[in-house]
Amino acid sequence: ISELTETYQDFTGNYARVISGGRNEAPAIIKRNGKCVMITSGLTGWKQNKARLYTADNIFGPWQFHGNPCMGNDSEKPFHSQSTFLLKIEDEEDKYIFMADRWRPEYPIEGTYVWLPVSFVNDLPVLNWKEKWNVETAFD
Repeated sequence: ISELTETYQDFTGNYARVISGGRNEAPAIIKRNGKCVMITSGLTGWKQNKARLYTADNIFGPWQFHGNPCMGNDSEKPFHSQSTFLLKIEDEEDKYIFMADRWRPEYPIEGTYVWLPVSFVNDLPVLNWKEKWNVETAFD
């Protein structure tokens, strides 16, 4: 992670290796309840792998590993997707949407997306597959 200048056109020289040797990509990061929360994945190209959950008190670390935040069927291959963003629902208290890319190497032009509501258990994000959901009822 590199700290950017006020213009966002350069970096200040302040940086940190988040998980040295971790070989992570596709980080989706939020700050929640004073903690940095990151969902990411391993470097395996288009071959899906387990999602990884990390937390830290500061963006520059140290980061603590918490395993795979995905639960249920297809959780070992994050619902056949890879993290891309954690979206906070505007004007809503503590509601987030996990956003992920779904790529098919045999048809690369047909990339699609997975959006899932994020729930929290013991202050950590949990992702469960939902075939259909809407923002009005997903967080009840």
